[in-house]
Amino acid sequence: MPLGLTFGMFSETTVHLAPGSRLLLYSDGLTEAMDPNDEEYGADRLREQFLNPDACPESILQTVRDFCAPGRLRDDATVIIVKA
Repeated sequence: MPLGLTFGMFSETTVHLAPGSRLLLYSDGLTEAMDPNDEEYGADRLREQFLNPDACPESILQTVRDFCAPGRLRDDATVIIVKA
C-alpha cells in the first residue's frame, strides 16, 4: 500500500536493490516548500542533497527548513531513506 494512503486498489511490485544502493521516499511538502521569494525547493535540489553519501532524513529536512527560512514549511514533510 502506498505511504499515507489507506483505501483503494493499488498494484504491487518487487524491487531488488543492489547492495549499497539507496531509495528515497518523500512527500510533496519537501519539493513544494517555498523560500521567501516564492521559489519552490524542487526535485533538483532534493536530488542534489540525496546524492550526498552522508545524506539522512534529518539532514534533508534541515536543508529544506533552511531554504524556507525565515519562514517555515507549509505542508507535511516526510523523508524515508532505505539502504540496501
